[in-house]
Amino acid sequence: MERKNIHNEELEMTGAFVAFHNSWKGAAWMGDLQRKFDETMGKDNRILSTVKLDDNAQDVLYNHPEINRLFAGLLDSYDDLPYRPDTAFDYGWRAFEILMSMFSEHFNWQPKESMSKMFSDICGIITGHFANNNDMSAIIRNLNEHCPISGINFMLQRLVNTDLLFEPDDITKVKDTLIVEEQYEYVAKRVANAMGKEFYNDFCEKYYRQDQIPYKNGMVTVNIDLEPNNKRRACLLIKKYFITEQKITLLKEYDAFTTAKVMELIISGILYTSRCYRFHGDYFSPFKSNRSSLAHYYEYYYFLIYTYAMFWYLLYCFLNINGIEKFFSLDAVNECVERSLKKLDKLPNA
Repeated sequence: MERKNIHNEELEMTGAFVAFHNSWKGAAWMGDLQRKFDETMGKDNRILSTVKLDDNAQDVLYNHPEINRLFAGLLDSYDDLPYRPDTAFDYGWRAFEILMSMFSEHFNWQPKESMSKMFSDICGIITGHFANNNDMSAIIRNLNEHCPISGINFMLQRLVNTDLLFEPDDITKVKDTLIVEEQYEYVAKRVANAMGKEFYNDFCEKYYRQDQIPYKNGMVTVNIDLEPNNKRRACLLIKKYFITEQKITLLKEYDAFTTAKVMELIISGILYTSRCYRFHGDYFSPFKSNRSSLAHYYEYYYFLIYTYAMFWYLLYCFLNINGIEKFFSLDAVNECVERSLKKLDKLPNA
């Protein structure tokens, strides 16, 4: 694209990138957005609070190398804070995913077990383990209520499968690559599993423009568009499911989601989809753009806080199931999450 067609703000930002690159001496990027973040947060710009460990933590971790390695990996997430919660989320997710894999024998997962099955089992064991813990139930509801609309929108946009449309002159020719097709299928299957397939089908029929197209020797219904007005309504409906226990009507009436199902939809549909998109998609740094805003900080800090909380809750389950001495309390995790969400509230949730 010719320079004259580039917006002045984008041109100025690109110039700032070049200057930063040429003069870099080890300091982190500090742009207008980072300075605005500092001004908003005040003297203490740390949003993520850490879990207070007990006096026996050193001995327990030393005696259990597999847990110690997880803990060291989780610590990597602290290095990029406060200005890069997105990469901190990546590190936190990696530790959480490794911890999930350590439940393979407990659940008798088969090689190459589907992520949907893993997420469903993990969310079930967390909520089942603490079913009678009112304090933790309240914390998880608070976590769910803080889910940003932008995160829900990100998930719903991934269900718009324009990549399965075919060239007009050759109905057998796929416009884009098979990899993109499969990525659509992965997201759709995870979201459908979390929502329930009947709810998912009704939801898509109500909010998406759909079409029937040939696919894999048959016909498939494809979401080909999510119009702006419907997008807003769809996001608000999902948000309502996160924070209420009311029945919701689509093409029929559905019961409220259980806590485990809301957790699964957030982890499987939003967090994991975001993680995969950052690793495999058309990625651009959310904090080095003239379109970046403090709402991006809210979104990625939410992803980080949710993953961080689930890591500690799941680790508590792991210690309990395997008879390993605990080196932190549930109260410490709950307090950590409460502090983190209170700090997060200073940022706009767009």
